[in-house]
Amino acid sequence: MAEVIARDVAERMSIEGIEFGSAGVSAYDGSVATSGALNVAIERGLDLSAHRSTNIESLRPETDTIFLAMTPSHLHALRQLLPDSNSYLLSEFATDGEDNSGVIDPFGGNDAMYRDVASQIEAYIIELLKRFKQNSTNSR
Repeated sequence: MAEVIARDVAERMSIEGIEFGSAGVSAYDGSVATSGALNVAIERGLDLSAHRSTNIESLRPETDTIFLAMTPSHLHALRQLLPDSNSYLLSEFATDGEDNSGVIDPFGGNDAMYRDVASQIEAYIIELLKRFKQNSTNSR
């Protein structure tokens, strides 16, 4: 869900040149999105029907890849699995270190929980991409 939200926000903000992906520290490769994620994506006009999960251990990240974890426990697991990776908490990275609360993992929750999480993710992605856009403009 975070990946399609990020792509949607980047498109709305006319930001190009960033690749978004999604992987889980406990995900099984090839699983479909949960019904909550599918329902909330549909409500937002986004399509998760072709989404298949990827376990983080299946990835071979580029050196410039930045991993943004949702929860502190996800970040801890990510750093254990990929100790040399550029890994941060989404909330912390988006707020330049001011918010280290994370975003709850809605897995197993109801649609309302997925809606709340989607809104949090969107808000953090907007902040993150605003900074990216500002830094891109300043470096020209």
